[in-house]
Amino acid sequence: MTSDDTSGHGDQHTHRHTRGAGPDPIREFLLGVAGQIDQLASLFGGTPGHAAAAAGPGGDAASFVDVTGEITSLLAEIGDLLARLIAALIAVLEAVATALRSAPGPGPDPTQHYQPIAVRIDPTGPPRARRYESEGEI
Repeated sequence: MTSDDTSGHGDQHTHRHTRGAGPDPIREFLLGVAGQIDQLASLFGGTPGHAAAAAGPGGDAASFVDVTGEITSLLAEIGDLLARLIAALIAVLEAVATALRSAPGPGPDPTQHYQPIAVRIDPTGPPRARRYESEGEI
């Protein structure tokens, strides 16, 4: 069950978004979550349409089924969002890997050779212990 096939009296958001690739999947997800929250709030808040349905025989079972369906559709939307985010992350990582493979590395020129450098080291005596006086002591 998805948010496209569940519509209630207080659900204004399900007809505005479609499932699939859209311009902004995070916005679509948030609108879907808001719609699901509205439906859950109307179940527990007691809007007139849902209160009349719950007042009849078996109303508790019907509301439990509605809540279960809402939770299932919410989890399905979270799964869809995670799948989109993982796909986007994979695409970014593949683009980075392609860019790294195609960029020339900062390696040495094959014609360039190392040249010896003369270094002179003068031995000194053992280090002396120095005593520092802090400021303000007399």
